[in-house]
Amino acid sequence: FIEELTARLPVIIRFDPLEADALQRILEQPDISPLAFYRAYFLRHGFALDVHESVLTEIALAAQQSKLGARGLHQELFPVLHDLANALIPEGDTGAQPDPPIPFTLPPTNYKQLKSGTYRHAQGFGDTPPER
Repeated sequence: FIEELTARLPVIIRFDPLEADALQRILEQPDISPLAFYRAYFLRHGFALDVHESVLTEIALAAQQSKLGARGLHQELFPVLHDLANALIPEGDTGAQPDPPIPFTLPPTNYKQLKSGTYRHAQGFGDTPPER
């Protein structure tokens, strides 16, 4: 009876919030970074995604402000990289990889445009998408 009763009591564990530098270290570690998933996704579609260091700092600061810990990193990354994928990867792309993949670095200006919804594909590559 006691074991069942204690299993039904709510347990609240409080953690200290992660600081921005800790969140940025998470982004920079390839084995635990949520960026690893997005980099693999872009690579499957022929783009070697790199993110500028100052963009990592901005993402970490925004995640810290969300007070969601490391989950906040996904909250910040998903909408931006989803829109970037829609801009870079042609509709109906089957994921055929060019060899070598096309390098693409996400600079601060494009990050801010993606975050505000003002990024246009032509701004990233000129008038035409890269040859695949």
